[in-house]
Amino acid sequence: MSAKRSYDYSAEETLPSNAWHSDKRQRADGSFERMSEQENKEEQTENSGKAFEDFAGDVKSAPGSFLDCIDRELLERVAAAHEPGSDSENPEDSSLEQSDYETEELTESDDDSVRFIPSLDAESQFDNLCREDTDAGGITTPLCTFCRGIFNNWDKVVNWKDLQRPVDFPHCHDPFAMEQSAADGCSLCTQFLQGDRQDDFYTRRDRRQDLQEYERMFGDTMKFPCGIVQVMPGGYKGKYDRKTTLWDLQLLFEHPKGFWDIALSYRPKSLLPRKSYGVNMDADGAPSYTLRSDKQSTPSSEDALPLAKKWFESCCNSHKQCNNRKRLFRPTRLVYIGDDVPRLHIWSDFEDGVIYATLSHCWGTTSLPTLETKDLQQFRTEIPSKALSKTFTDAIRIGKLLDIQYLWIDSLCIFQDDSDDWRRESSQMYHVYSNSIMNIAASGASDGTQGCFFERSQAWICQIVGLYEQEKVIYKCTAPEKFARDMNTPLESRGWTFQERYLAPRTLHFTANEVYWECYHTNACETFPFGMQQKLVESLGGRAKIFTTPISAAIWNRLVQEYSTRKLTFSSDKLVALSGIAQAIHLQSNDEYVVGMWRSKLEVQLCWKMSYNGQAKNRKEIVPYRAPTWSWASVDGAIDFEARSWGASKMIVNIKVLEVDIIWPGADLFGAICFAKLLISCIVVVPGEIVFGKSNIGSTVYWLEVEGSRIYHFYPNFDRSDLYEGAISSVYMLPVLGWGGLEDIHGLLLNPTGQARGEYQRTGFFTFKAPEARKFEELSMEQMRRMEDRFYSSGELYTTKSRIVTLI
Repeated sequence: MSAKRSYDYSAEETLPSNAWHSDKRQRADGSFERMSEQENKEEQTENSGKAFEDFAGDVKSAPGSFLDCIDRELLERVAAAHEPGSDSENPEDSSLEQSDYETEELTESDDDSVRFIPSLDAESQFDNLCREDTDAGGITTPLCTFCRGIFNNWDKVVNWKDLQRPVDFPHCHDPFAMEQSAADGCSLCTQFLQGDRQDDFYTRRDRRQDLQEYERMFGDTMKFPCGIVQVMPGGYKGKYDRKTTLWDLQLLFEHPKGFWDIALSYRPKSLLPRKSYGVNMDADGAPSYTLRSDKQSTPSSEDALPLAKKWFESCCNSHKQCNNRKRLFRPTRLVYIGDDVPRLHIWSDFEDGVIYATLSHCWGTTSLPTLETKDLQQFRTEIPSKALSKTFTDAIRIGKLLDIQYLWIDSLCIFQDDSDDWRRESSQMYHVYSNSIMNIAASGASDGTQGCFFERSQAWICQIVGLYEQEKVIYKCTAPEKFARDMNTPLESRGWTFQERYLAPRTLHFTANEVYWECYHTNACETFPFGMQQKLVESLGGRAKIFTTPISAAIWNRLVQEYSTRKLTFSSDKLVALSGIAQAIHLQSNDEYVVGMWRSKLEVQLCWKMSYNGQAKNRKEIVPYRAPTWSWASVDGAIDFEARSWGASKMIVNIKVLEVDIIWPGADLFGAICFAKLLISCIVVVPGEIVFGKSNIGSTVYWLEVEGSRIYHFYPNFDRSDLYEGAISSVYMLPVLGWGGLEDIHGLLLNPTGQARGEYQRTGFFTFKAPEARKFEELSMEQMRRMEDRFYSSGELYTTKSRIVTLI
């Protein structure tokens, strides 16, 4: 199918990802030698022509092929263009015009797709990029010949009678060529490259080893054939608007059906080389305002500043839900940027309701001067330039563009050498951010040296102007995970910035790829300036749903789960960095805040667990003390809540919190604590032993032994791995959710403190799956008193149907 190419897959030298011609040839003994530049060029020219001859021959001879709709004259001209020494090898001298790629008709093939005829080999066309001016208020971004051919025939695609079957277009012959096309500036190939389907076999193992193995087994026949782009309406349900529907484009590299008959005798079909890339194409209808029509200057996210101003003004003037707060708060200090020289103003310099923006940024490891008590008078006159990082100067420029005269920047508005001032100001984060006019997020910068603006390639966006019934329609092509990747920024990994983003009424995100707008009314970006459709917002995952949902206690579990994935420089800030959101929910619900949980839902919110199966990230107890063991704030790492603790109406709860005792270091009831404990009424506390074993495939398995009886379907989740190292570990179990033998049982793993009778520390979480849950319940109730006598040697412990325990 393709020309002979000899690759050297030795461990010493790997093939560049953007190379599809090898500069090596194989000796008689099987080894490889590097060709000279001239020899390599001659072989490439010869192989290019041979590749197309092989492909054209296969097309003509294949049963049920494209033969009926081949433009024979065009085929001969294309083949001539690949003849060695042909003048048409230079794209600029080629006699093939853009219209040569158009076809007369779509033709049904013997499979379930509809196909267009290949006309040009990709390797000679990657430099043939175009940028077309349109009458639709936008421009088409650069496209290679293959990608451009799709949209030259777009009116035929949208009018095809049966779009339940994909429409096929030819593309370059292997993934390496597609990668080179993206590097050369094709905007659609760039999106294909970002839409890599990671579930394909070709990406799950080492590429060099796979191709080496298959080439040894099958020889040159294992090489990829011409790629195919399949076009279908996205989410097809029988009814859709052909003009505005979401389209799915999938670029496939795999062997045709006839190849499987040979290959299956050696390998299962699922293990043969196959590579695919996906792109979503949305008829947005709005041109991107930040595209540059000139190719000389380097694109930058700075180009989005005029668009950002439009977003800001529109939100302030027309979004009721973003402007329903009376701003009466007066911060202690603000940076004044209304003059050429920024300086610090204190609260007496401005009035209540002052308009200011906040800045979210990563401090990083770079050392910059910060506000200290001795610097106050100097900073009030002029903030020295050495204290203004690139991120700060960029934020000042953004603020001035938006006609905002004040900025709140943590390192310049809080005394960094005064612990009392830091504690007082950190307790005001709810007021600081919720009363701001906007939050400027330097999302793509890992420290202050990188700033808010980033350079980007000419192909950073893919905008297509297609035809539908002679009307030009603007489409945006994006990789399915593009927006989630864009927002997976250094800033989004930091703990403090979580509440900064949530509390602000609107946030402007400057990521490394493009600028995003976020408020309670609209999610927008440079690609979709008038707003991202809900299906695209949902592609951001749970994070987008959190930040576009009005604040309430109902979403607390989701907030905590997201927050727990983030990192803090000082672990003692675990509760402090979330205190602003806690204050907001308290003001709304009037519920009592209990060390990261809420009094009205405390019993079920105790059912949190580490988000990985049985593997504790915390090797030992965290010091200094920051939270009791029963609070998720006592551990580092991502946590989950038991699904039924999210508010199910029919829930059996086996415990009741009788008393909460908390000691705070100051007046802030939402931040750091000194000590906390719970007094709980429960049915039973069951002692037993967890036995660690190995399955026949080597994975860790657990079972529980209680008085010689073994119970399977037991799933422990440990908060600290140092407490459960060894083959057998003693444990106490407090059932919290589920009882009565009809459902799973969930509860807490405990260890006695040894300091007081009935006092325990939490060490993990457990689940019993039915029907073993019934066995655990019966065994617990029948043997409870005898087991208590054995473990405590204290005689009669049970005088009522409930028991009182203390958790610290």
